[in-house]
Amino acid sequence: MNKDYVVTAKPKITGGAFSAPLGTALPTDAKTKLTEGYVNLGYIGEDGTTNSISETTKDLKSWGGTIVNTAVTEFTDTKKIVLIESVNPIVLKEVYGQENVTGNDLKVGLKVIVSGGTREYRTYVFDMITGNYLRRIIYPEAIITSIGDIVYKSEDSVAYECTIKAREDSTGSTHHEYICEKGE
Repeated sequence: MNKDYVVTAKPKITGGAFSAPLGTALPTDAKTKLTEGYVNLGYIGEDGTTNSISETTKDLKSWGGTIVNTAVTEFTDTKKIVLIESVNPIVLKEVYGQENVTGNDLKVGLKVIVSGGTREYRTYVFDMITGNYLRRIIYPEAIITSIGDIVYKSEDSVAYECTIKAREDSTGSTHHEYICEKGE
């Protein structure tokens, strides 16, 4: 037992959530700076991120009903985040599709087109500090599959509650995690 292994999570000061087009070089550790192509998704809501892994299984039985094996018939790996920089062009492109947001300058103005089926698979990276450790979670191939209700009211941030769903990459995995000591 080691109490130092019991940790909480907060984003790194340089940001906690990033995305990039598929094919962008994947990080191979928790410390190295992300390569060109990754964009910072800005502030994430106070509840942080939630990873959900779900498996559906089927028992395989022999004649007579004895369970001899269990097969995984479905596997789902999702990440939930709430993007709260609702007028950030990078965030809007992530939510509505890269091609559905034109303009990068709020002084000149942005145009957002809302339509279904416009998001594409991207790479997502989540950088955090967990106690005395750096943790980096990488979804090599994932897509935003749902956006929660968007609420406009005076006492809350306008936010996009996103569910990101991973698919298997060329190695057969849905996400990778790297953990190491923070160091100096």
